[in-house]
Amino acid sequence: MEEITLPYSEEIEKYVLSALLADNDVFGKIEDILIHKGVFFFEQHQVIFSSMLNFFKKERVVTVQTLSQVLDQEYFVSYGNAEQYLLSLEKSFIGFIKIEEHARYLAELYLKREIVKLAQDMVFLSDISKGNSVQDIIENVEQKLSAISQTSVKESCASIKEVMEVSIDSLKHRKSEVVSGVVTGFTELNNLTGGFQTSDLIVVAGRPSMGKTALVVNQSLYVAEDFKKSENGKSVLFFSLEMSAEQIANRMLSIKAQVNSFRMRTGKLSKEEQINVLKVSGELSELPLFIDDTPNLSIFQVRSKIRHQCMKNNVGIVFIDYLQLLNSNHSKRYDSRVQEVSEITKGLKQIAKEINIPIVALSQLSRSVEQREDKKPQLSDLRESGSIEQDADLVMFIYREAYYLMRTQPKAGTEAHDIWVKKMSDIDKKSEIIIAKQRNGPIGSVNLFFDSNSTLFRDLDSQHIEESV
Repeated sequence: MEEITLPYSEEIEKYVLSALLADNDVFGKIEDILIHKGVFFFEQHQVIFSSMLNFFKKERVVTVQTLSQVLDQEYFVSYGNAEQYLLSLEKSFIGFIKIEEHARYLAELYLKREIVKLAQDMVFLSDISKGNSVQDIIENVEQKLSAISQTSVKESCASIKEVMEVSIDSLKHRKSEVVSGVVTGFTELNNLTGGFQTSDLIVVAGRPSMGKTALVVNQSLYVAEDFKKSENGKSVLFFSLEMSAEQIANRMLSIKAQVNSFRMRTGKLSKEEQINVLKVSGELSELPLFIDDTPNLSIFQVRSKIRHQCMKNNVGIVFIDYLQLLNSNHSKRYDSRVQEVSEITKGLKQIAKEINIPIVALSQLSRSVEQREDKKPQLSDLRESGSIEQDADLVMFIYREAYYLMRTQPKAGTEAHDIWVKKMSDIDKKSEIIIAKQRNGPIGSVNLFFDSNSTLFRDLDSQHIEESV
């Protein structure tokens, strides 16, 4: 039988303990989550947390000095002594970043370890030499599974009174502004959505050459600039599974410097443009934005990377380009790609909810769009859609009529060509963002300005259109 590795996270265990050392009041936020020392996998962490619990129950202050005096030194011999290990924990503290979410993650890992142990017990009890009846085995397993289940649901139930108190408190502190979530980067889109909301999965879909990647690259920049301006300590995490980090960075330079992306890539910029690009590169370097271009990621690897970056850089939003390049589970076989994509979208929604941040994922559309006279995308066009429509809280389609009209150019010198030229001049710089689904808001569409040369998206107004003509 294949040996099973018990799930754990040494990094998060150390982080939670360092947070408790930094501020004892943190315990009040997680005492109902970390219910006993078994939540920690490593023995030295179990010993530390057990002693912390005793201190907290007696309302004694926990410090490196007070704690090291009561710890059993035998668990820390390889680290020098208990005090040295506690000092290393204290030194590793990186700030109070999503402490409750990380505590819940440790509790989840503990439950998974218990399930693995239960499965091993089932194998042991089922050994024919033990003489256990099937009924005895079932009853034994049911009792242990029930105990695990009771532990897992401890924090999931709240009275309507508690929920109402949280809701009213949130309303009291909410500013009377349009954006209640993370800014989308565009005024009309903010008006329609209220911003990207925490715990939401947002899917941005479109056919090739519509500007999907360009749109979210623009949005990641707008959000990073907003985070920096507000000084909220948050950052943007961008997963690029198709393009390299350098290619994404070049796009960002092209957007902010408003220079032709092809000419920049081929080194054909004017001296003035080169100076501008250098200036913009310095500004971009100061943004709280991180790019991960690891290819062929599984949903589990994405979850791990997001958690790590949340601890390290306090991630406020995640962008993923794009959904169909993710794998659900490298070790599992699926009957169809549709089934696997369904697992991926469910996983992304779970991550968004667990960590309480919005996740924006790009998605391809099927070729069925091209078969219709009306090329505007619909929910049914989501390629390998599986449960994308069901799992997503917000589905946005990007549509550029000019892309299709460009391919129907009539013969020059004809009346039809004159009409075509006028139509092209009206729509060439316009891109339509269609809100096809919004779980907690209206559907509708907004028009944005789009410059295909620099891949710049911005709010649409008459000035931009006139400048582009």
